[in-house]
Amino acid sequence: MNQPIKILIADDHEAIIYFVSKYISQSIANVEVSDFKDGESVIKDIDKHHYDIYILDIQFRDMLGFELIKCIRKVYKNAKIIVFTMHNEMWFINELKHMAVNGIILKSSPIECLKDAIIEVYNGGKYYCGHYTELNNPYNLNNPDADLLLENFSKKDLEVLQFIAEGYTTKEIALKMGWSEETVKSYRKNRLLKGFNVKNPASLVARAALQKYIRKIKPKGND
Repeated sequence: MNQPIKILIADDHEAIIYFVSKYISQSIANVEVSDFKDGESVIKDIDKHHYDIYILDIQFRDMLGFELIKCIRKVYKNAKIIVFTMHNEMWFINELKHMAVNGIILKSSPIECLKDAIIEVYNGGKYYCGHYTELNNPYNLNNPDADLLLENFSKKDLEVLQFIAEGYTTKEIALKMGWSEETVKSYRKNRLLKGFNVKNPASLVARAALQKYIRKIKPKGND
């Protein structure tokens, strides 16, 4: 007898857990489904149990799903993770790309996508629902922030961006980075303003903050 496919589902909405668990159990043969309503419960459980597939929401009352993904991958490096979410923002798409999850399904997708995703990911593939694929297309004219998908901002890009957001002057940023002031000016113009497709620092900070490229802003001097 084949071993059952062990699936963990984590979502803080009970109705979603109920219907998703029921659908999976009825549509896929030989599965075992375990469900959890918060991230902390999942973290405690994965020390004891291993699952073939992890289906996760990205926002819980006690933690962000991004943190939960990191915790799971710390215990199981090759864990097969499918994100099941309502979020379709550009920062979210970029973050999931960096985390290399195995599947992404928006909750607005047909429920049948779950079955397709589980089978595909279980067999070693990747699965992205049609709506996510459309959003992830940098040439999608219906997505006003799609141009950011073409950019690959480096750690230094984001470090300088953070200093600008926190109100540091060109001279202060130069001292912090160990650069000349001209280098900072050039970097700001050619990497950041062009990369975010804006014309001035105020618009740069506004767009970067909206798309979550800026961390929580600390007052100057509180390094």
